[in-house]
Amino acid sequence: MRYENDLIESLLGGTLQMEESTFYRAILARGEAKGEARGEVKGRLAEVRAIILRQGNTRFGPAPATIVTTLTAITDLTRLEELTDRVLIVGSWDELLGHA
Repeated sequence: MRYENDLIESLLGGTLQMEESTFYRAILARGEAKGEARGEVKGRLAEVRAIILRQGNTRFGPAPATIVTTLTAITDLTRLEELTDRVLIVGSWDELLGHA
């Protein structure tokens, strides 16, 4: 679909004025902050899962797909952090996740 340059410029002109408003910038900043927070949590979850898998692979051998799936399903950061401690004292993948 093609539009005339004049039409595009007139439509964008209104948008640019809106982007300069304090209200618009506040809404945008709030959305960016929420997105960053979600990204940080997702990154932290992935990091802790990777630690559990690395430690578990050293202690118990490669994690079966079911273990990886179970770890991926855990979205409670505190629970995953507890598993980083448990992986050091249990004897198997099954024992590690028996209380997950």
